[in-house]
Amino acid sequence: MPTHRLQAWSTISIFYYMYHDGLVMGAENTKSKENGATVVIHVGPPKTGTKTVQQELCDRASLLEKEGWTFLRTKQFGSLAKGSQGKIQVVNVAACYDEMFVHFVVNQNQTSLDWLEYIDKLSGTSHHVVMSSEAFARRTLQIAQLASDLRHVATKIFVVYRPFYEWIASVYRQLNARRGISKAGFASWLTDSVMEEYAANLSSTSVYSKYAAHFSDVVMHSLNSSLLTKIACDDLGAPMACAWFRRSEMIHKNVKHRRCNR
Repeated sequence: MPTHRLQAWSTISIFYYMYHDGLVMGAENTKSKENGATVVIHVGPPKTGTKTVQQELCDRASLLEKEGWTFLRTKQFGSLAKGSQGKIQVVNVAACYDEMFVHFVVNQNQTSLDWLEYIDKLSGTSHHVVMSSEAFARRTLQIAQLASDLRHVATKIFVVYRPFYEWIASVYRQLNARRGISKAGFASWLTDSVMEEYAANLSSTSVYSKYAAHFSDVVMHSLNSSLLTKIACDDLGAPMACAWFRRSEMIHKNVKHRRCNR
């Protein structure tokens, strides 16, 4: 990705999923700067309700805008193939820190330049933005590079946890539906080596640990019906969105490539 020295005094927040709400690990917290820009990034890992969170935040984008929050979308960075404008997770931004191929991205280098320029322009503003992609949880993601690009930025990381055996069973169901990976069933598929591989590279705890090694302030939320309420109330500090989610039950859903209801 392009080298760039950011001079943005903004706050970056990354969402994850862990078990104990509010637990902080890693280095001493870097506190948000008063009246500074705020960037909230929701990062998978997959099978932890990421699509539900993405869709709900996107559907509430107009409400969030009234409270000073912008929900960033894929189309705001780089050039996309026709028909890709409605995508709501910023996988193209995550790809700036990986060698992953994103089929609907026309020029990934341009996406990287746009992303870095966007972060740079936040300097000196009081803008608040939120974005999401489970691609930030990829095992090959260059977290150290991400941390380097954000080294002048007060950073807060939010993680959402799903218990490992519940999570790995969901992973199996998805893989088996796509590829028919094991006719013998889950117990046959979940060998020691498979379990160790997933636990070490893609589980909530492993992804959390990788980010905690590079970012100082890590807070965790449970994957439950109050997750969106906690995000809106505690993390975004958006009282109207908070009230909305308090009145609404979070329904888990697999929402692939839906558009915002805006």
